[in-house]
Amino acid sequence: EENELRALPAPSPAQLKALDSAVLEAAEVHGISEEDFALRQAVVLRMEGIIRKQLT
Repeated sequence: EENELRALPAPSPAQLKALDSAVLEAAEVHGISEEDFALRQAVVLRMEGIIRKQLT
């Protein structure tokens, strides 16, 4: 199975472009906004600080 995957030809530029478009569309529909991401990142950083204090 692994050898079969390695034997596949490299994707064409058109295939890569189609895949890129599909991924970007899925991210737009199902992803989180930049504002949501920033908020979640801030929460993670605060939690990390609290955990580090408890470990030292």
